[in-house]
Formats: sequence, C-alpha cells, structure tokens
Amino acid sequence: MTSRLVVSVILLAAAGSAQVCQVQVTASVDEVELGRPFPLTVVRMWKAGVVPERWSDAALSPLVAQALGVVEEQGASGTVRETRRFLCRAFVRGQVTIPAVSMRVRPDGGGPERSAASDPITLPVRSSLDAGSVGPIELPGGTLAAPFRWQPWWFVFAACVLALVPIGLRMWSRRTRVAGVARPPHEWARERLQRLEGEELGDAAFHVEMSSLIREYVEGRWSLRASRMSTQELLLAEAAAPTLKADARALLGECLGRCDVVKFAPSVPGGCDREPMLRLAFRFVQETAPARDSSGELA
Repeated sequence: MTSRLVVSVILLAAAGSAQVCQVQVTASVDEVELGRPFPLTVVRMWKAGVVPERWSDAALSPLVAQALGVVEEQGASGTVRETRRFLCRAFVRGQVTIPAVSMRVRPDGGGPERSAASDPITLPVRSSLDAGSVGPIELPGGTLAAPFRWQPWWFVFAACVLALVPIGLRMWSRRTRVAGVARPPHEWARERLQRLEGEELGDAAFHVEMSSLIREYVEGRWSLRASRMSTQELLLAEAAAPTLKADARALLGECLGRCDVVKFAPSVPGGCDREPMLRLAFRFVQETAPARDSSGELA
C-alpha cells in the first residue's frame, strides 16, 4: 500500500508575526526501489516584499534528481508559490536520507535574512532483484587450458621495451617543451562544448561525453582526480573549496547529476533536452574560468 509523505517547516519573521516563507517536500511513496524513478515535489512559498535565494537541485542529494518542470503562481495576497517536480532515483542500499531542504529570503528594502527548512526524509531502499528467483550455483564446465610457458625470447623483448621507455619519455618531454605551455582548461573546454553541440549523438553517448568533458575540465582546473570520483565525492572535495563558489558548485552538481540519470538509470521517461544541459556546462566553465591580473596573466 502506498502512503504519502509530506514534511514541511514554516519560519515566522518574529514571535507573533505573519509567516515569511515555507518549504514543503512531498514524496508519494513510503519505499523506493534501487535505481527506479519515483516522483518528488518541492513547494516553496514566500510573502511579497522578500527575495528568495536561487534553487539548486543539489539540495536533494544524495538522490539523483531529474527536473520535470517548475510552476510559479502568485496569489491575491501577494504570496508566491513555486512548485518544482522531479523524478528521483536512489543508488544506495538499505535506506536513503534526504537532508533538510532549506531556503533563505531577504527583504527588498534591506534587513536580516529569514530562513525555513524541512525535516530530513528517510526512505527504505529495496533491491531491484528478486531474492526468491536466484537459481542454483553453476560450476564451470570442461578442463582448464594449460598455463602459458614463457619462452626466453619474451624476456629479451621485455628488456628491450623497458630500455626504450626512457628514450621515448625524453623525446616526448622535449617535444612538449618546444610546443610551449599547455592551453588553459577553460579554453579547450569551450571548444569541446562547441563541437559537442554540433555532433549528432544518441542521448546516452551525449551524456557520457558531457560527463567526461566536465570531469576532465575539473581535473585540469583544480588538479582533482575527478574521473575516479563519484559525483557526491567531487562536490564535497576540499581541494576546490577555496575557489569553487557555492553557485558554481551547484552548477557542477546539476550538470553531473543530469548526466548520471541517463548514464546509470535503466530507462529515462521522455526525451532528453540537450540545450539546457549545454547552457549549464557553458555557464559552469565561464563562471569558474580563472581571472586575469593587471599584467594580463591568468591568476
């Protein structure tokens, strides 16, 4: 039987005053299946005269969230209601916890910020495999092939290869020095994004290439081993913290999150719109490109 889980918290501007903002998170299931999409709705409301902070899909981490749409309505009293709908997937076993979803608002005319936050949501995660359908253990059939016998000339060949490796490295290093300094990561990242925009690839191939491109850019920009890190590990990496601002980190999480949905999910309902994805990637590279100092050199 499916139950409906709703968590919301309302913050009051001061004791006895009218409510300023509200956050409401709704999941229409009480249990999720590993990697299987389920609907989730986030409703944010705020009074007239205040400005809310920008929304980030990273607030739903560790879920992989695919945005379906957003609707903003304004009531007669001036209250604004923003409704965001998502298809979410959990890729952790046992249970998954969505941290408190918060929002901050600031008055138009200045003054202290106000905030509201939901309580954390914990959902059980069941396996997508049926434990009762496991069959008997199958043993390998036939005899194993005889092990390969190394001949003496193999050792001679290996010794020659090892002797040539230092020579090759020296030649490559000399060629690199002659070619000059490597191009900044943000320059080749923009060119690759422009080429990717014109290529005709399937949805899966497009998002795999996009994820690889963004991770290579992060490796070159912050010297992180991004290609060997999960999206969550990359977003929490301390090495990029001094220069990777909160807005840029949110853009990175949104880009990689959308790619993960297509790369790892068994199926994605509907078509994948690539234009917003390309705009997000161009914006992330633009906002994280190093600034130039007074002499024109990259900082």
